[in-house]
Amino acid sequence: WGGTLAHSVCCNGVDAGRRNEPRESPPLEPLTFWPGGGGTLTQQPKSYHIIGSWSGWSQPTVMENEGNGVFAFTVVLGANRFEDFQIWCDGSPAQILHPGEASATSGCKVHGPDEVAAGCSWRIDGRVFLYSTAQAQGEVAALEGSAEPEQAKEAEALVPVAAKTEMYESTVAVGDRYRVKLTVAGKWRCVAWSRLPGHAETLALALSHDPSIAGTYHIATSFNAWLFQVMSRVETTPGLYKAEIRLLTPGASFQIARNADWSQVFYPDEWQGGEVSGPASVGHGASWWIDGKAGDIVEVEFQRSLEDGRDRRRISWRTVRHEPLTNEEAIGVSRGRYCIVGSWDSWNRAHEMVWDGSSFRYNLQVGSTGVERFQVLAGGAWDQRLFPSIADANPYDDHELCMGSPDYALDWAVGLHEAEQNSAGESFTISLVLSAPPSRTPKSVTWHRGTSAQQIVVSGGVVGDVELQE
Repeated sequence: WGGTLAHSVCCNGVDAGRRNEPRESPPLEPLTFWPGGGGTLTQQPKSYHIIGSWSGWSQPTVMENEGNGVFAFTVVLGANRFEDFQIWCDGSPAQILHPGEASATSGCKVHGPDEVAAGCSWRIDGRVFLYSTAQAQGEVAALEGSAEPEQAKEAEALVPVAAKTEMYESTVAVGDRYRVKLTVAGKWRCVAWSRLPGHAETLALALSHDPSIAGTYHIATSFNAWLFQVMSRVETTPGLYKAEIRLLTPGASFQIARNADWSQVFYPDEWQGGEVSGPASVGHGASWWIDGKAGDIVEVEFQRSLEDGRDRRRISWRTVRHEPLTNEEAIGVSRGRYCIVGSWDSWNRAHEMVWDGSSFRYNLQVGSTGVERFQVLAGGAWDQRLFPSIADANPYDDHELCMGSPDYALDWAVGLHEAEQNSAGESFTISLVLSAPPSRTPKSVTWHRGTSAQQIVVSGGVVGDVELQE
Protein backbone atom coordinates (compact mmCIF):
# COMPACT_ATOMS: atom_id res chain seq x y z
CA TRP A 1 0.00 0.00 0.00
CA GLY A 2 1.08 3.60 -0.40
CA GLY A 3 1.10 6.64 1.85
CA THR A 4 3.29 9.05 3.74
CA LEU A 5 5.22 8.18 6.90
CA ALA A 6 6.54 10.92 9.17
CA HIS A 7 7.99 11.30 12.68
CA SER A 8 8.06 14.34 14.94
CA VAL A 9 10.14 15.00 18.07
CA CYS A 10 8.89 17.76 20.40
CA CYS A 11 10.69 19.42 23.29
CA ASN A 12 8.76 21.41 25.89
CA GLY A 13 9.61 23.60 28.82
CA VAL A 14 7.61 25.30 31.56
CA ASP A 15 7.60 29.07 31.87
CA ALA A 16 6.82 29.70 35.54
CA GLY A 17 5.76 33.26 34.77
CA ARG A 18 3.06 32.13 32.34
CA ARG A 19 1.77 29.09 34.19
CA ASN A 20 -2.01 29.13 34.67
CA GLU A 21 -3.47 28.78 38.11
CA PRO A 22 -4.61 25.21 38.84
CA ARG A 23 -8.36 24.71 38.42
CA GLU A 24 -10.50 22.69 40.74
CA SER A 25 -11.93 19.53 39.26
CA PRO A 26 -15.73 19.28 39.22
CA PRO A 27 -17.16 17.16 42.03
CA LEU A 28 -17.48 13.51 41.12
CA GLU A 29 -20.46 11.39 42.03
CA PRO A 30 -19.59 8.46 44.30
CA LEU A 31 -19.59 5.01 42.80
CA THR A 32 -22.46 2.71 43.67
CA PHE A 33 -22.62 -1.05 43.68
CA TRP A 34 -25.54 -0.85 41.26
CA PRO A 35 -25.49 1.12 38.02
CA GLY A 36 -28.86 2.55 39.03
CA GLY A 37 -27.55 4.49 42.04
CA GLY A 38 -29.49 5.48 45.13
CA GLY A 39 -30.98 8.37 47.02
CA THR A 40 -32.40 9.56 50.29
CA LEU A 41 -35.65 8.06 51.55
CA THR A 42 -37.44 9.41 54.61
CA GLN A 43 -39.36 6.14 54.84
CA GLN A 44 -39.61 3.01 52.74
CA PRO A 45 -42.63 3.12 50.38
CA LYS A 46 -45.31 0.48 50.85
CA SER A 47 -45.79 0.12 47.09
CA TYR A 48 -44.50 1.37 43.77
CA HIS A 49 -46.70 2.53 40.89
CA ILE A 50 -45.68 2.86 37.25
CA ILE A 51 -47.19 5.52 35.00
CA GLY A 52 -46.44 6.24 31.36
CA SER A 53 -47.28 7.17 27.82
CA TRP A 54 -49.48 4.10 27.21
CA SER A 55 -52.20 5.70 29.39
CA GLY A 56 -51.48 9.34 28.60
CA TRP A 57 -49.81 9.69 32.02
CA SER A 58 -53.20 9.43 33.71
CA GLN A 59 -53.35 5.97 35.34
CA PRO A 60 -50.59 4.96 37.79
CA THR A 61 -50.61 1.16 38.17
CA VAL A 62 -49.28 -0.87 41.09
CA MET A 63 -46.14 -2.85 40.22
CA GLU A 64 -46.11 -6.56 41.11
CA ASN A 65 -44.04 -7.43 44.18
CA GLU A 66 -41.84 -10.38 43.15
CA GLY A 67 -40.08 -10.52 46.52
CA ASN A 68 -36.49 -9.79 47.57
CA GLY A 69 -36.97 -6.08 46.80
CA VAL A 70 -38.00 -6.58 43.16
CA PHE A 71 -41.10 -4.88 41.76
CA ALA A 72 -42.12 -5.57 38.16
CA PHE A 73 -44.57 -4.58 35.44
CA THR A 74 -45.04 -5.70 31.83
CA VAL A 75 -45.16 -2.91 29.24
CA VAL A 76 -46.65 -3.61 25.80
CA LEU A 77 -45.29 -1.40 23.02
CA GLY A 78 -48.05 0.44 21.20
CA ALA A 79 -48.25 1.83 17.69
CA ASN A 80 -45.29 4.14 18.33
CA ARG A 81 -43.01 1.17 19.18
CA PHE A 82 -41.71 3.11 22.18
CA GLU A 83 -43.11 3.93 25.62
CA ASP A 84 -41.97 6.42 28.30
CA PHE A 85 -42.54 5.96 32.02
CA GLN A 86 -41.81 7.06 35.59
CA ILE A 87 -42.28 5.29 38.93
CA TRP A 88 -44.25 6.87 41.79
CA CYS A 89 -43.66 5.81 45.40
CA ASP A 90 -47.00 4.85 46.97
CA GLY A 91 -48.69 6.22 43.84
CA SER A 92 -47.94 9.82 44.87
CA PRO A 93 -47.05 12.42 42.18
CA ALA A 94 -44.98 14.15 44.87
CA GLN A 95 -42.70 11.07 45.26
CA ILE A 96 -41.35 10.43 41.74
CA LEU A 97 -38.48 8.13 40.87
CA HIS A 98 -36.94 9.27 37.58
CA PRO A 99 -33.68 9.10 35.57
CA GLY A 100 -32.88 12.83 35.64
CA GLU A 101 -33.13 13.14 31.85
CA ALA A 102 -35.50 12.50 28.97
CA SER A 103 -35.65 9.18 27.10
CA ALA A 104 -33.24 7.47 29.50
CA THR A 105 -32.04 3.94 28.88
CA SER A 106 -32.17 0.81 31.00
CA GLY A 107 -29.85 0.77 34.01
CA CYS A 108 -29.12 4.49 34.23
CA LYS A 109 -28.99 6.23 37.61
CA VAL A 110 -32.25 6.59 39.52
CA HIS A 111 -33.05 10.03 40.97
CA GLY A 112 -35.62 10.97 43.57
CA PRO A 113 -38.11 10.61 44.99
CA ASP A 114 -38.83 14.19 43.90
CA GLU A 115 -41.92 16.33 43.53
CA VAL A 116 -40.90 17.81 40.16
CA ALA A 117 -39.59 15.57 37.37
CA ALA A 118 -41.23 17.08 34.28
CA GLY A 119 -39.65 15.72 31.10
CA CYS A 120 -37.52 13.15 32.98
CA SER A 121 -38.53 9.59 32.13
CA TRP A 122 -37.24 6.22 30.97
CA ARG A 123 -37.89 5.11 27.39
CA ILE A 124 -38.32 1.56 26.13
CA ASP A 125 -37.53 1.94 22.42
CA GLY A 126 -38.22 -0.91 20.00
CA ARG A 127 -38.26 1.10 16.79
CA VAL A 128 -36.61 -0.42 13.75
CA PHE A 129 -35.63 1.58 10.66
CA LEU A 130 -35.37 -0.35 7.40
CA TYR A 131 -34.33 0.54 3.88
CA SER A 132 -36.17 -0.09 0.65
CA THR A 133 -34.73 -0.17 -2.87
CA ALA A 134 -38.07 -0.15 -4.67
CA GLN A 135 -37.60 3.36 -6.00
CA ALA A 136 -34.26 2.56 -7.62
CA GLN A 137 -35.57 -0.69 -9.09
CA GLY A 138 -38.47 1.18 -10.63
CA GLU A 139 -36.16 3.63 -12.35
CA VAL A 140 -33.93 0.84 -13.61
CA ALA A 141 -36.94 -1.09 -14.91
CA ALA A 142 -38.02 1.95 -16.89
CA LEU A 143 -34.57 2.20 -18.40
CA GLU A 144 -34.48 -1.49 -19.22
CA GLY A 145 -37.64 -1.12 -21.27
CA SER A 146 -36.04 1.36 -23.65
CA ALA A 147 -32.38 0.36 -23.76
CA GLU A 148 -30.08 -2.49 -24.57
CA PRO A 149 -29.01 -4.75 -21.68
CA GLU A 150 -25.48 -3.31 -21.56
CA GLN A 151 -26.84 0.26 -21.61
CA ALA A 152 -29.27 -0.63 -18.80
CA LYS A 153 -26.41 -1.81 -16.59
CA GLU A 154 -24.55 1.45 -17.23
CA ALA A 155 -27.72 3.44 -16.44
CA GLU A 156 -28.20 1.53 -13.19
CA ALA A 157 -24.68 2.42 -12.13
CA LEU A 158 -25.47 6.11 -12.70
CA VAL A 159 -28.55 6.18 -10.45
CA PRO A 160 -27.68 8.21 -7.31
CA VAL A 161 -27.45 6.26 -4.05
CA ALA A 162 -30.08 8.55 -2.46
CA ALA A 163 -32.53 7.52 -5.15
CA LYS A 164 -31.82 3.84 -4.67
CA THR A 165 -32.64 3.64 -0.97
CA GLU A 166 -35.57 4.83 1.10
CA MET A 167 -35.57 4.63 4.89
CA TYR A 168 -38.86 3.92 6.64
CA GLU A 169 -40.10 2.96 10.08
CA SER A 170 -41.05 -0.68 10.39
CA THR A 171 -43.98 -1.81 12.54
CA VAL A 172 -42.15 -4.99 13.53
CA ALA A 173 -42.02 -4.09 17.27
CA VAL A 174 -45.72 -3.28 17.71
CA GLY A 175 -47.10 -5.48 20.49
CA ASP A 176 -43.70 -6.50 21.87
CA ARG A 177 -43.68 -7.02 25.65
CA TYR A 178 -41.00 -5.79 28.02
CA ARG A 179 -40.62 -6.65 31.70
CA VAL A 180 -39.67 -3.57 33.72
CA LYS A 181 -38.07 -4.29 37.08
CA LEU A 182 -37.37 -1.93 39.96
CA THR A 183 -34.85 -3.49 42.36
CA VAL A 184 -34.63 -1.95 45.84
CA ALA A 185 -32.06 -2.57 48.59
CA GLY A 186 -32.42 0.03 51.32
CA LYS A 187 -31.90 3.40 49.72
CA TRP A 188 -30.36 1.83 46.59
CA ARG A 189 -32.54 1.44 43.51
CA CYS A 190 -32.11 0.21 39.95
CA VAL A 191 -34.55 0.33 37.02
CA ALA A 192 -33.94 -2.03 34.12
CA TRP A 193 -35.95 -4.00 31.58
CA SER A 194 -35.69 -6.82 29.10
CA ARG A 195 -37.77 -7.98 26.16
CA LEU A 196 -39.94 -11.01 26.81
CA PRO A 197 -39.66 -13.82 24.25
CA GLY A 198 -42.36 -14.59 21.75
CA HIS A 199 -44.28 -12.51 19.24
CA ALA A 200 -46.84 -14.95 17.91
CA GLU A 201 -49.65 -12.53 17.10
CA THR A 202 -49.85 -10.74 13.81
CA LEU A 203 -50.19 -6.96 13.88
CA ALA A 204 -53.89 -7.18 12.99
CA LEU A 205 -54.57 -9.62 15.85
CA ALA A 206 -52.57 -7.51 18.31
CA LEU A 207 -54.56 -4.39 17.42
CA SER A 208 -57.90 -6.22 17.71
CA HIS A 209 -57.05 -7.95 21.02
CA ASP A 210 -55.62 -4.87 22.74
CA PRO A 211 -57.12 -1.49 21.69
CA SER A 212 -54.53 0.30 23.83
CA ILE A 213 -51.88 -0.66 21.26
CA ALA A 214 -53.53 1.60 18.68
CA GLY A 215 -54.22 4.25 21.33
CA THR A 216 -56.49 7.26 21.05
CA TYR A 217 -55.92 10.42 19.05
CA HIS A 218 -56.70 14.00 20.02
CA ILE A 219 -56.59 17.38 18.31
CA ALA A 220 -55.40 20.54 20.07
CA THR A 221 -56.00 24.01 18.62
CA SER A 222 -54.66 27.48 19.35
CA PHE A 223 -58.12 29.04 19.83
CA ASN A 224 -59.07 26.30 22.33
CA ALA A 225 -56.12 26.98 24.67
CA TRP A 226 -54.37 23.88 23.28
CA LEU A 227 -56.73 21.64 25.24
CA PHE A 228 -57.24 18.16 23.83
CA GLN A 229 -60.40 17.20 21.94
CA VAL A 230 -60.79 13.48 21.28
CA MET A 231 -61.06 12.37 17.65
CA SER A 232 -63.64 9.74 16.68
CA ARG A 233 -62.44 6.49 15.17
CA VAL A 234 -63.97 5.52 11.83
CA GLU A 235 -64.61 1.78 12.16
CA THR A 236 -64.95 1.20 8.41
CA THR A 237 -61.45 2.49 7.62
CA PRO A 238 -58.43 1.17 9.58
CA GLY A 239 -56.52 3.86 11.40
CA LEU A 240 -58.82 6.76 10.39
CA TYR A 241 -59.86 9.38 12.96
CA LYS A 242 -62.10 12.42 12.51
CA ALA A 243 -63.01 15.54 14.47
CA GLU A 244 -65.07 18.65 13.81
CA ILE A 245 -63.70 21.90 15.21
CA ARG A 246 -65.41 25.27 15.18
CA LEU A 247 -63.04 28.18 14.63
CA LEU A 248 -63.41 30.91 17.24
CA THR A 249 -60.75 33.07 15.55
CA PRO A 250 -59.90 33.89 11.92
CA GLY A 251 -57.64 30.93 11.21
CA ALA A 252 -56.06 28.57 13.71
CA SER A 253 -53.04 26.35 14.36
CA PHE A 254 -53.44 22.72 15.40
CA GLN A 255 -51.55 19.56 16.26
CA ILE A 256 -52.47 15.89 16.69
CA ALA A 257 -51.42 13.93 19.80
CA ARG A 258 -51.69 10.24 20.65
CA ASN A 259 -53.14 9.42 24.08
CA ALA A 260 -53.45 13.16 24.86
CA ASP A 261 -49.70 13.19 25.51
CA TRP A 262 -47.47 16.11 24.53
CA SER A 263 -44.54 13.74 24.01
CA GLN A 264 -46.51 11.95 21.25
CA VAL A 265 -47.28 14.88 18.93
CA PHE A 266 -47.70 14.63 15.16
CA TYR A 267 -46.76 17.77 13.24
CA PRO A 268 -45.76 18.98 9.73
CA ASP A 269 -42.15 18.40 8.72
CA GLU A 270 -40.99 21.48 6.82
CA TRP A 271 -37.95 19.59 5.51
CA GLN A 272 -40.15 16.88 4.00
CA GLY A 273 -42.60 19.12 2.18
CA GLY A 274 -45.11 19.26 5.02
CA GLU A 275 -45.43 15.50 5.50
CA VAL A 276 -46.69 14.20 8.83
CA SER A 277 -43.82 13.73 11.27
CA GLY A 278 -43.74 12.38 14.81
CA PRO A 279 -44.59 11.24 17.31
CA ALA A 280 -42.26 13.54 19.23
CA SER A 281 -42.18 16.27 21.86
CA VAL A 282 -42.30 19.58 19.97
CA GLY A 283 -43.50 23.10 20.68
CA HIS A 284 -46.70 24.66 19.35
CA GLY A 285 -44.68 26.38 16.62
CA ALA A 286 -44.57 23.13 14.66
CA SER A 287 -48.24 22.95 13.70
CA TRP A 288 -50.64 23.01 10.78
CA TRP A 289 -52.55 26.17 9.89
CA ILE A 290 -56.23 26.29 8.96
CA ASP A 291 -57.07 29.37 6.89
CA GLY A 292 -60.71 30.16 7.70
CA LYS A 293 -63.19 32.54 9.28
CA ALA A 294 -64.42 32.67 12.84
CA GLY A 295 -67.47 30.41 12.96
CA ASP A 296 -66.26 28.00 10.26
CA ILE A 297 -66.74 24.34 11.18
CA VAL A 298 -63.82 22.32 9.86
CA GLU A 299 -63.62 18.54 9.62
CA VAL A 300 -60.10 17.23 10.25
CA GLU A 301 -59.11 13.69 9.22
CA PHE A 302 -56.00 11.94 10.49
CA GLN A 303 -55.10 8.46 9.30
CA ARG A 304 -52.32 6.26 10.62
CA SER A 305 -51.95 3.04 8.68
CA LEU A 306 -49.76 0.25 10.05
CA GLU A 307 -50.31 -2.11 7.14
CA ASP A 308 -47.60 -3.70 4.97
CA GLY A 309 -45.09 -3.34 7.77
CA ARG A 310 -44.90 0.45 7.45
CA ASP A 311 -46.09 3.35 9.59
CA ARG A 312 -47.87 5.70 7.17
CA ARG A 313 -49.64 8.93 8.20
CA ARG A 314 -51.97 11.26 6.32
CA ILE A 315 -53.84 14.41 7.33
CA SER A 316 -56.45 16.56 5.60
CA TRP A 317 -59.21 19.02 6.46
CA ARG A 318 -62.14 20.79 4.82
CA THR A 319 -64.74 23.38 5.81
CA VAL A 320 -68.18 21.74 6.06
CA ARG A 321 -70.40 24.64 7.22
CA HIS A 322 -70.47 28.00 9.00
CA GLU A 323 -72.11 29.03 12.29
CA PRO A 324 -71.51 32.69 13.25
CA LEU A 325 -70.17 33.38 16.74
CA THR A 326 -72.62 34.55 19.35
CA ASN A 327 -72.02 37.81 21.20
CA GLU A 328 -71.06 35.85 24.31
CA GLU A 329 -68.52 33.80 22.37
CA ALA A 330 -66.98 36.93 20.85
CA ILE A 331 -66.59 38.45 24.33
CA GLY A 332 -65.00 35.24 25.58
CA VAL A 333 -62.45 35.31 22.74
CA SER A 334 -61.48 38.91 23.55
CA ARG A 335 -61.13 38.00 27.25
CA GLY A 336 -58.81 35.08 26.54
CA ARG A 337 -58.51 31.68 28.19
CA TYR A 338 -56.22 30.44 30.95
CA CYS A 339 -55.15 27.01 32.15
CA ILE A 340 -53.44 25.85 35.32
CA VAL A 341 -50.71 23.20 35.70
CA GLY A 342 -49.31 21.87 38.94
CA SER A 343 -47.82 19.25 41.18
CA TRP A 344 -51.10 17.36 41.82
CA ASP A 345 -50.64 15.44 38.55
CA SER A 346 -46.87 15.86 38.17
CA TRP A 347 -47.26 18.87 35.84
CA ASN A 348 -48.43 16.55 33.07
CA ARG A 349 -51.85 18.05 32.32
CA ALA A 350 -53.25 21.54 31.78
CA HIS A 351 -56.69 22.24 33.30
CA GLU A 352 -58.85 25.11 32.09
CA MET A 353 -59.76 27.84 34.57
CA VAL A 354 -63.42 28.92 34.57
CA TRP A 355 -64.56 32.55 34.20
CA ASP A 356 -67.02 33.42 37.00
CA GLY A 357 -67.81 36.99 35.91
CA SER A 358 -65.00 38.65 37.86
CA SER A 359 -62.00 36.28 37.64
CA PHE A 360 -60.79 32.93 36.33
CA ARG A 361 -61.00 30.27 39.02
CA TYR A 362 -59.94 26.71 39.64
CA ASN A 363 -60.96 24.42 42.50
CA LEU A 364 -58.23 22.25 44.00
CA GLN A 365 -58.07 19.70 46.78
CA VAL A 366 -54.60 19.50 48.35
CA GLY A 367 -53.00 16.06 48.38
CA SER A 368 -51.50 14.04 51.22
CA THR A 369 -48.27 16.08 51.32
CA GLY A 370 -50.25 19.17 52.39
CA VAL A 371 -48.67 21.38 49.70
CA GLU A 372 -49.44 21.88 46.01
CA ARG A 373 -47.49 24.11 43.61
CA PHE A 374 -48.74 25.58 40.33
CA GLN A 375 -48.32 28.01 37.44
CA VAL A 376 -50.85 29.44 34.95
CA LEU A 377 -50.72 29.17 31.14
CA ALA A 378 -52.01 32.14 29.12
CA GLY A 379 -53.92 30.75 26.15
CA GLY A 380 -52.80 27.28 27.23
CA ALA A 381 -49.30 27.94 25.83
CA TRP A 382 -46.31 26.70 27.83
CA ASP A 383 -44.14 29.56 26.56
CA GLN A 384 -46.64 32.10 27.98
CA ARG A 385 -46.68 30.98 31.59
CA LEU A 386 -47.75 33.24 34.44
CA PHE A 387 -45.49 32.79 37.46
CA PRO A 388 -44.48 34.71 40.60
CA SER A 389 -41.25 36.67 40.97
CA ILE A 390 -40.27 34.58 44.02
CA ALA A 391 -40.29 30.86 44.75
CA ASP A 392 -43.21 29.36 46.72
CA ALA A 393 -45.21 32.59 46.50
CA ASN A 394 -48.55 33.02 48.26
CA PRO A 395 -51.18 35.74 48.79
CA TYR A 396 -49.65 36.72 52.15
CA ASP A 397 -46.22 37.78 50.83
CA ASP A 398 -45.57 40.59 48.34
CA HIS A 399 -44.45 39.51 44.89
CA GLU A 400 -44.90 40.41 41.22
CA LEU A 401 -46.75 38.50 38.50
CA CYS A 402 -44.48 37.65 35.56
CA MET A 403 -44.99 36.07 32.13
CA GLY A 404 -42.63 33.97 30.02
CA SER A 405 -40.76 30.66 30.31
CA PRO A 406 -39.44 30.47 33.88
CA ASP A 407 -37.64 27.85 35.84
CA TYR A 408 -40.04 25.45 37.55
CA ALA A 409 -38.81 26.73 40.92
CA LEU A 410 -40.86 29.91 40.51
CA ASP A 411 -44.28 28.63 41.52
CA TRP A 412 -47.18 29.55 43.74
CA ALA A 413 -47.48 27.18 46.72
CA VAL A 414 -50.79 26.35 48.40
CA GLY A 415 -50.51 25.03 51.96
CA LEU A 416 -46.93 26.14 52.64
CA HIS A 417 -47.55 29.42 54.53
CA GLU A 418 -48.02 29.19 58.30
CA ALA A 419 -51.63 30.34 57.87
CA GLU A 420 -52.28 27.24 55.72
CA GLN A 421 -50.51 24.56 57.73
CA ASN A 422 -52.02 21.04 57.80
CA SER A 423 -53.90 21.58 54.54
CA ALA A 424 -53.85 17.95 53.38
CA GLY A 425 -57.31 17.12 52.05
CA GLU A 426 -58.44 20.77 52.25
CA SER A 427 -60.14 22.45 49.28
CA PHE A 428 -59.07 25.83 47.88
CA THR A 429 -60.39 28.15 45.18
CA ILE A 430 -57.55 29.64 43.12
CA SER A 431 -58.41 32.91 41.33
CA LEU A 432 -56.66 34.77 38.51
CA VAL A 433 -57.77 38.42 38.55
CA LEU A 434 -57.64 40.52 35.35
CA SER A 435 -57.34 44.26 35.00
CA ALA A 436 -60.37 46.28 33.93
CA PRO A 437 -61.49 46.38 30.26
CA PRO A 438 -60.37 46.98 27.63
CA SER A 439 -56.89 45.67 28.49
CA ARG A 440 -57.98 42.64 30.61
CA THR A 441 -54.38 41.70 31.35
CA PRO A 442 -53.49 39.35 34.23
CA LYS A 443 -53.24 41.33 37.45
CA SER A 444 -52.87 38.96 40.41
CA VAL A 445 -53.24 35.38 41.63
CA THR A 446 -54.87 34.59 44.95
CA TRP A 447 -56.77 31.80 46.70
CA HIS A 448 -58.95 31.04 49.69
CA ARG A 449 -60.24 27.96 51.50
CA GLY A 450 -63.45 26.43 50.22
CA THR A 451 -64.66 25.72 46.70
CA SER A 452 -67.60 26.61 44.53
CA ALA A 453 -69.97 23.96 43.15
CA GLN A 454 -67.80 22.80 40.29
CA GLN A 455 -65.70 19.78 39.47
CA ILE A 456 -62.40 19.67 41.33
CA VAL A 457 -59.20 17.77 40.71
CA VAL A 458 -57.87 15.76 43.63
CA SER A 459 -54.15 15.15 43.91
CA GLY A 460 -53.41 11.78 42.37
CA GLY A 461 -55.91 12.13 39.55
CA VAL A 462 -59.22 11.42 41.35
CA VAL A 463 -62.06 13.63 40.16
CA GLY A 464 -65.11 14.55 42.21
CA ASP A 465 -67.85 17.14 42.73
CA VAL A 466 -68.15 19.27 45.86
CA GLU A 467 -70.59 21.92 47.01
CA LEU A 468 -69.72 25.36 48.34
CA GLN A 469 -67.80 25.10 51.59
CA GLU A 470 -67.51 28.01 53.99
